[in-house]
Order: sequence, then structure tokens, then C-alpha cells
Amino acid sequence: MNVISNKLCSIQGRLFELSVKFGFESNNFVKTYMNSDLASKFNSAYDRSQWMGEEYLLDELINTHKLIKGKTYSYDVMFWMGYTYAYWAINYNETCLKIIKIANPEKMAENYAGLHTISADLAIQDLIMQHLSKGKNGAKIKEEVYKKVLQDLAYSKPGITDYEKYLNELKIDLVATLKNDAIKKEYQEQLQVGRDNLIRKEHIHYINYILELIENSKLNYKEKVEYSYVVKNIEKNALKFGFSQAQFIFLDSLESKLLK
Repeated sequence: MNVISNKLCSIQGRLFELSVKFGFESNNFVKTYMNSDLASKFNSAYDRSQWMGEEYLLDELINTHKLIKGKTYSYDVMFWMGYTYAYWAINYNETCLKIIKIANPEKMAENYAGLHTISADLAIQDLIMQHLSKGKNGAKIKEEVYKKVLQDLAYSKPGITDYEKYLNELKIDLVATLKNDAIKKEYQEQLQVGRDNLIRKEHIHYINYILELIENSKLNYKEKVEYSYVVKNIEKNALKFGFSQAQFIFLDSLESKLLK
């Protein structure tokens, strides 16, 4: 995570802390904020609210929503909760609305003791797994997968694909353990989106590799321009419609030609 993203996470963490100072009931505050347009904008790619600070954010929320006074969590719990929610939204490109459904403030507070000492990535994956693995098989799946993710941490950033891979190794069909049809559908769609994004990234990486070969080749200037134009058009169309077999054959033959 870069410096700017870390600052944004810290601002949201301090916002949650500030709610304790003002005595706002924590569960109500978190749900109100995470379901607000303010949270959506703050956790977007860019919005002016990101540079106004936690005091400004709290003032905006007070002016646009009804906050109630009541029981609060500790400063430490609230900072971790706000920071983790922001990290989740920014680094996993997830909406605040969906995050709060997966891990509401009650769930976050319940898991604070066990998760605040590990990385945000592992904490988020643990929370996702708790959400996905409810039921009789949930505890076993969570324990086994968590061990695997800890083991994999030394080699790659943990993500939903790590879970999917390990569940396949165990021959555990997570979808089959989910009894709620709506959750099954959501999980399957989530996996498909993850697969599509991985494939798209691999294809874009391949396109950039071909363009670099063209640039460093012994082709004359005119040939370089023509080939680069064709390859960039393939990339543009592929981002919308995917790669066709004919396009892959062309790129493969071009790669062979450039490597000679």
C-alpha cells in the first residue's frame, strides 16, 4: 500500500476514534457512516473529502445524518475498525455497502482481539471466510484455510484465489456448504469476477510485453508504428469484449517474429 492510501486509512481510523470522543453510539455510527454517500466518496479513487481530515468528515456526517449518543467501543477498537474498512475498500476495490454486510461493527468488535495483531490482508480474508463459511463446516474450513493462507503469506499476497485453490486441494466445495441460494450466487459471481480480473491482468501484461518487443526490435520506424497500432487496438477491444482466438494467434506469431 502506498503512502497516500495509508494516510486515507489513518484518517478514517481517526474519524471512528473521534466518534467515541463525542459519545456517539458505535454500532449506529459505523453503520450510518458506511452506508452514507460520504463514506462512498471518501473511499473512492479521488474525492475532495479525502483531504479535509477527520473533523470535517464528522461534521459532514452530523449535518446530513442523525447520530445517537450511547455505548461506545474503545478508541483502539474503533481506530482499527475504521482503518481496516478503508484498507478493504481501497486495496480490494470493494464498496462500503458490501463491506458492512460482510463484516458489521459487531463482528469487527468481536474479532478485534484476534485480528488486530495480524496484517490487514489476513484480517480481511479471515472476515470474508467467516462470512462465506457459516454452518456446520464453517469452523473446519476456516481453520484449515487460515493455516494455508499463513503458509502462503511468505510467497504471495493473500486473496480470495488462495482460498479457492486450497479448498480445491482439500476437495471441499465451499459453494455446496452454503445453504442460502442468494449467498451461493453471490459467491460464485465473486469468484468469476476474480478469475476474469486475473485473466485480464495477464492479457494486459502480455500486450505490454509485445509492445516492448516491438519497441526494442530491429523493425524500421514505419513497421513499429503499424504493429504498435494494431496491438493497441487489440488491447482496447479486449478490455471490453475479451481476446479472440484469432488475436492470440496473431500475437503469438508476432512474438515469434520479433524474437528471431
